[in-house]
Amino acid sequence: MNQQTQTRKWQDVEDLVEIICTKMFFSDFVVRNPKFTKNGGVEKEAADLLVPFGKYLLTFQIKSKLEKKKASEKSDVDFNRITKIVGEAANQIKTSNE
Repeated sequence: MNQQTQTRKWQDVEDLVEIICTKMFFSDFVVRNPKFTKNGGVEKEAADLLVPFGKYLLTFQIKSKLEKKKASEKSDVDFNRITKIVGEAANQIKTSNE
């Protein structure tokens, strides 16, 4: 699969989650790819989607990958890679809150 196809599939997943959020919440409150500027002027993406909900702010950091192996066939190395990617996504959200 080439890079353009991979990017399109990733965007398709973000599009789907955004559609679900706009159906569950007022669409005016669903913000896709919100940006903020850190000290030093570096622009960062806070999350893939933000949805204010009462006193909470729902943040969505969407990850997708076409899997070729079943979970039962995955090795510890495979699961460690997944854990690393999820950890990086969680850190992105934490960083935007600092």
